[in-house]
Amino acid sequence: MSKLLFDKENKSRPYLAVNAVILKKINNKQYILLGKRKNVAGAGYYYPPGGYVKWGESLKETLIREVKEECGLDILPGKSVWTEEAFEPEHHVILYYYAIFKNKSDKPKNVEPDKCEGWHWFPLDCPPTPLWHYLGELIKLLNKKFKPKERS
Repeated sequence: MSKLLFDKENKSRPYLAVNAVILKKINNKQYILLGKRKNVAGAGYYYPPGGYVKWGESLKETLIREVKEECGLDILPGKSVWTEEAFEPEHHVILYYYAIFKNKSDKPKNVEPDKCEGWHWFPLDCPPTPLWHYLGELIKLLNKKFKPKERS
Protein backbone atom coordinates (compact mmCIF):
# COMPACT_ATOMS: atom_id res chain seq x y z
CA MET A 1 0.00 0.00 0.00
CA SER A 2 1.46 3.37 -0.95
CA LYS A 3 1.79 6.17 1.53
CA LEU A 4 -0.77 8.98 1.21
CA LEU A 5 1.02 12.23 0.33
CA PHE A 6 -0.34 15.68 0.92
CA ASP A 7 -0.03 18.21 -1.85
CA LYS A 8 3.28 20.00 -2.39
CA GLU A 9 1.84 23.41 -1.57
CA ASN A 10 2.45 22.99 2.16
CA LYS A 11 4.90 25.90 2.18
CA SER A 12 2.02 28.24 1.42
CA ARG A 13 -0.11 26.92 4.28
CA PRO A 14 -0.35 28.44 7.77
CA TYR A 15 2.12 27.27 10.36
CA LEU A 16 0.86 25.47 13.46
CA ALA A 17 2.15 26.10 16.96
CA VAL A 18 1.18 25.38 20.56
CA ASN A 19 1.67 27.53 23.66
CA ALA A 20 1.51 26.65 27.34
CA VAL A 21 -0.73 28.65 29.66
CA ILE A 22 1.03 28.16 32.98
CA LEU A 23 -0.68 29.82 35.91
CA LYS A 24 0.43 30.17 39.51
CA LYS A 25 -1.40 31.52 42.53
CA ILE A 26 0.73 33.96 44.55
CA ASN A 27 -0.79 35.67 47.60
CA ASN A 28 -4.28 34.63 46.47
CA LYS A 29 -3.78 36.23 43.03
CA GLN A 30 -3.38 34.50 39.63
CA TYR A 31 -0.12 34.97 37.72
CA ILE A 32 0.87 33.82 34.23
CA LEU A 33 4.31 32.81 32.99
CA LEU A 34 5.50 34.98 30.07
CA GLY A 35 8.79 35.83 28.41
CA LYS A 36 9.80 38.67 26.10
CA ARG A 37 10.97 37.22 22.78
CA LYS A 38 14.03 38.35 20.89
CA ASN A 39 15.73 37.38 17.62
CA VAL A 40 12.78 35.10 16.65
CA ALA A 41 9.20 35.44 15.39
CA GLY A 42 7.34 37.72 17.77
CA ALA A 43 10.49 39.61 18.81
CA GLY A 44 9.70 42.38 21.26
CA TYR A 45 6.42 40.83 22.43
CA TYR A 46 5.57 39.00 25.65
CA TYR A 47 4.63 35.45 24.88
CA PRO A 48 3.99 32.18 26.76
CA PRO A 49 6.37 29.25 26.25
CA GLY A 50 5.66 27.20 23.15
CA GLY A 51 6.52 26.77 19.51
CA TYR A 52 6.09 25.05 16.19
CA VAL A 53 4.73 21.54 15.80
CA LYS A 54 7.23 19.20 14.15
CA TRP A 55 6.18 16.63 11.57
CA GLY A 56 4.86 13.47 13.29
CA GLU A 57 4.71 15.11 16.72
CA SER A 58 1.44 15.36 18.63
CA LEU A 59 0.31 18.75 19.93
CA LYS A 60 0.91 17.78 23.55
CA GLU A 61 4.32 16.26 22.71
CA THR A 62 5.22 19.59 21.11
CA LEU A 63 4.09 21.46 24.19
CA ILE A 64 6.18 19.25 26.50
CA ARG A 65 9.25 19.59 24.25
CA GLU A 66 8.96 23.34 23.75
CA VAL A 67 8.49 24.19 27.45
CA LYS A 68 11.49 21.98 28.30
CA GLU A 69 13.62 23.62 25.56
CA GLU A 70 12.64 27.17 26.53
CA CYS A 71 12.15 27.05 30.32
CA GLY A 72 13.86 23.84 31.44
CA LEU A 73 10.57 22.66 32.96
CA ASP A 74 8.80 19.33 32.83
CA ILE A 75 5.08 19.88 32.47
CA LEU A 76 1.82 18.00 32.33
CA PRO A 77 -0.32 19.43 29.52
CA GLY A 78 -3.99 19.98 30.23
CA LYS A 79 -6.99 20.88 28.14
CA SER A 80 -7.07 23.33 25.28
CA VAL A 81 -8.11 26.81 26.38
CA TRP A 82 -7.75 29.09 23.34
CA THR A 83 -7.17 29.09 19.59
CA GLU A 84 -5.56 31.97 17.76
CA GLU A 85 -5.60 32.47 14.02
CA ALA A 86 -3.88 35.51 12.57
CA PHE A 87 -2.54 36.64 9.23
CA GLU A 88 0.17 39.03 10.44
CA PRO A 89 3.10 38.78 10.38
CA GLU A 90 2.18 35.60 8.50
CA HIS A 91 -0.74 33.16 8.53
CA HIS A 92 -0.54 31.06 11.69
CA VAL A 93 -2.72 28.99 13.99
CA ILE A 94 -1.70 28.70 17.64
CA LEU A 95 -3.41 26.39 20.11
CA TYR A 96 -3.08 27.30 23.78
CA TYR A 97 -3.17 24.57 26.44
CA TYR A 98 -3.22 24.76 30.20
CA ALA A 99 -0.13 23.17 31.70
CA ILE A 100 1.21 22.54 35.20
CA PHE A 101 4.71 21.76 36.43
CA LYS A 102 5.39 18.12 37.18
CA ASN A 103 7.33 19.35 40.21
CA LYS A 104 5.59 22.35 41.79
CA SER A 105 8.83 23.64 43.33
CA ASP A 106 10.51 24.00 39.90
CA LYS A 107 11.34 27.49 38.71
CA PRO A 108 11.54 28.53 35.05
CA LYS A 109 15.03 29.10 33.63
CA ASN A 110 15.95 31.05 30.54
CA VAL A 111 17.41 28.11 28.61
CA GLU A 112 17.48 30.04 25.30
CA PRO A 113 18.79 33.53 26.19
CA ASP A 114 19.37 34.24 22.49
CA LYS A 115 15.60 33.88 21.91
CA CYS A 116 14.08 35.22 25.15
CA GLU A 117 14.93 37.99 27.60
CA GLY A 118 13.74 35.82 30.50
CA TRP A 119 10.68 34.13 32.02
CA HIS A 120 8.68 35.96 34.67
CA TRP A 121 5.39 35.68 36.53
CA PHE A 122 2.97 38.52 35.72
CA PRO A 123 -0.39 39.18 37.41
CA LEU A 124 -3.28 38.26 35.14
CA ASP A 125 -4.96 41.56 35.98
CA CYS A 126 -1.83 43.58 35.10
CA PRO A 127 0.02 41.88 32.22
CA PRO A 128 3.11 43.41 30.61
CA THR A 129 3.08 45.13 27.24
CA PRO A 130 3.32 44.60 24.41
CA LEU A 131 1.56 41.24 24.38
CA TRP A 132 1.68 38.90 21.37
CA HIS A 133 -1.30 39.51 19.02
CA TYR A 134 -4.38 37.95 20.64
CA LEU A 135 -2.79 37.01 23.95
CA GLY A 136 -4.52 40.02 25.52
CA GLU A 137 -7.91 38.53 24.60
CA LEU A 138 -6.96 35.24 26.24
CA ILE A 139 -5.80 37.06 29.37
CA LYS A 140 -9.15 38.92 29.54
CA LEU A 141 -10.93 35.56 29.34
CA LEU A 142 -8.71 34.12 32.09
CA ASN A 143 -9.32 37.17 34.28
CA LYS A 144 -13.07 36.56 34.06
CA LYS A 145 -12.61 32.89 34.88
CA PHE A 146 -10.33 33.48 37.88
CA LYS A 147 -11.95 36.67 39.19
CA PRO A 148 -12.34 36.38 42.95
CA LYS A 149 -15.93 35.76 43.99
CA GLU A 150 -17.50 38.70 45.76
CA ARG A 151 -18.73 38.02 49.27
CA SER A 152 -22.33 38.88 50.15
